[in-house]
Order: sequence, then C-alpha cells, then structure tokens
Amino acid sequence: MVGFTGKPRDAKIELSQGSTSSEDTDLGFVPLLHLAADWGMTRAGHLLFNFHGLAGGPGRTFVSSLKFGDDLGDRWRITMGYRTLEGGVDVDSVYNFAWLHYGAVPVVLRL
Repeated sequence: MVGFTGKPRDAKIELSQGSTSSEDTDLGFVPLLHLAADWGMTRAGHLLFNFHGLAGGPGRTFVSSLKFGDDLGDRWRITMGYRTLEGGVDVDSVYNFAWLHYGAVPVVLRL
C-alpha cells in the first residue's frame, strides 16, 4: 500500500537555570509518504512492515516498524516487533535530531 500521512508537529525547546529561562515554540504540519505491507506467512500469521517518511529542505522524519502478527479470530490481531523514529531539523535558529527505538506490542481491532 502506498499513500500519504499528515503529521501535526508541535516543537518546543525550553531552557531554564535559576531565574533565567527561554523558550522557542513552533507548530506545523508535515506531509509524509506512507508505505505498508502485510505478508500472510500462514493463515493466521503475518509479517507487517510500515513506513512513514520524508526528507528534504531543513529536516527529515522517518518512522518505520517491522512486526509479526497473529490473528485471534476474524476481527482481532496481536502483533509484536520493533519500531524506530528518526528525524529532526537544521535551520538557523534550531539544530535538533533524535533517533528513538521501541519494542511494540499492539492489539488491533478491525471494524
């Protein structure tokens, strides 16, 4: 599956020491490319891949996951796997990048 995702972004940087403090806020909307795949390895077992990302201009965002899933009937699925988020911005006023790693165990209800 190929599509687009809209990511609302609320960026805030705040520093304080004693009675001195400073803050910089920025709200925005980031359009991301979306790629997803669901490979049915067995009747109930699935390998799931998910990616949202875009790079260019002053920054980038990449969110991806790889999970194994098991169907628990017609409407329920439990999955477990790895998810990573990487991204940031490099502009005159801010330089900030992060790379986060997660273990994920989602339970999915299909309507």
